[in-house]
Order: sequence, then C-alpha cells, then structure tokens
Amino acid sequence: MILYSVDNGVAGITLNRPEKRNALNDELIAEIKRGLRTAAADDTVRVIVISGAGKDFCSGADLSALQKIAQASVSDNADDARALLELFILIRQIRVPVVAAVKGRALAGGYGGARIGRRMPPTFVRVATLILCAAITIAFFIRTYHGSLP
Repeated sequence: MILYSVDNGVAGITLNRPEKRNALNDELIAEIKRGLRTAAADDTVRVIVISGAGKDFCSGADLSALQKIAQASVSDNADDARALLELFILIRQIRVPVVAAVKGRALAGGYGGARIGRRMPPTFVRVATLILCAAITIAFFIRTYHGSLP
C-alpha cells in the first residue's frame, strides 16, 4: 500500500493505490503510520516526503470504507476516527519536517493530511476530527433514510 525509500537523508513515503486514487482505508493509514515511525527512528533522515502514485495525491476516504463506517457500531467508528487522528498527530510530532508532495487532487482527508504537515495549530486536529465525525454521521443518515450508500 505504500512504497518506502531513503535517499540522501530524504525518506519517501508514496501512497501506492493509484487505481483508487490513493484513497484512505484502515490498511493504508496503518502503513503510513508505520512508514513515519520507521523514518523517525532513522537518524540519517532529515526530511520525510509523502507523495501519491498515479494521477492524484489522495482522494480522501475510500468509498468502501465509508460503507463499512455506515454499517459499523459507534465503538468501531470511534476506533476508525482515532486511527486517522493518530496519523495526523504523528505527522505533527515527527522530529523532522514532513512535506506533502501533492500532484493532482488532494481531497477531503487527503487534503487534511497534506495540510497537517504544515504544522497547523492543534485546533486543526480538532477540526479534522469533527470533519471525520461529520462524514460518519452523514453515512449513518444516508443508510438510515435511504437504505444504503450510493
């Protein structure tokens, strides 16, 4: 799901789901966190560059993940929201700069991930969490009143 490399002090993390426009799902989020931790533990790394394979940087949440959210319990949804929040916090806590090399579109959570590397204030992390909670709520209402997600 990601490609990881280190060259001359630059750790590269490439989101590698071009067929899904690098849409975020549980597995990709976990691999990005793993890549960030690997880079942070490497004393030769001076900067981390996150990029996306294919035409777009990241299209946000994977639609199949949104369908899963709509079917999940409140506790499961809280765990999903926490995983994304942990990613955003990890990006801010890394000892070296984290740069998003955005090519193409960066939508929803992909945009948030690109922006968070700019050392946004803690308020942004709270707003990102609220946006994710809003997405979960919208998915719930669509399922409840429409019967399924489109």
